[in-house]
Amino acid sequence: MAAIVLTGKTQETRRGAFYAEAEGLILPESRTIPLKGEIVTIIAVDVKDEKLSGVDLRIRYDKEKLRVKRIEAHDPRKVEVVNHRLDEESGTITVAMVSLQMEAEKMPTGVVNLLKIKFATVTEGTAEVSFDGDYENELAGYNPEAEDQGLEIDVSQKAVYTISATPVVTESPKPTRALSQCDERCGYWQKCEEGLRCLPAWWPIGCVDIAIPLEIREKIETEGKLTVDEVADLIKICKEERVN
Repeated sequence: MAAIVLTGKTQETRRGAFYAEAEGLILPESRTIPLKGEIVTIIAVDVKDEKLSGVDLRIRYDKEKLRVKRIEAHDPRKVEVVNHRLDEESGTITVAMVSLQMEAEKMPTGVVNLLKIKFATVTEGTAEVSFDGDYENELAGYNPEAEDQGLEIDVSQKAVYTISATPVVTESPKPTRALSQCDERCGYWQKCEEGLRCLPAWWPIGCVDIAIPLEIREKIETEGKLTVDEVADLIKICKEERVN
């Protein structure tokens, strides 16, 4: 990472100075897009348990089939694009970003969405978007105990888009009863997995994962409701269960 000063610190990340590994992600990984259509591609990284303070990346795209319409930070409240360069001749986007969090404990960690790139399709065929293998893609982490601040992108995926001149037809989904784990408040149209139940709308939030007394459970299952006093007793039982 050349000459990116980490936010809130004075260390400088030098190329080749790595102390941990990360993974580069491009989403969606695959999609069929109509000719003269558009797609928004998300560039992200998975820094695992490390903290992310800066980014120096180059993305390569198929310049014959895709045209860049817009480049922006995925979440400008977390990361800021310090500089970016679009080279349409080579089909590359070089970007430098920094975390907006000054305090280490607030820096992004895990999977961090960095960029949104809107592409327009130009010609039909198969187009790829990837991390440029000819560029030293690097991330800056937070490693106060050592001089090395770099996170190496040791694994990166690419996206493959199929551009079709034939209109892409998507069938309207047929109405189905949603299948969820339940044991939660839900609507009558939802179907729960075996052994679980759909709780009525008035069900106390704190009682979702509490063992309910048999007499109350049976009344709910047969009558579908409780009296005001019974609801009050239920809430009291839930509170006692949580304390124990």
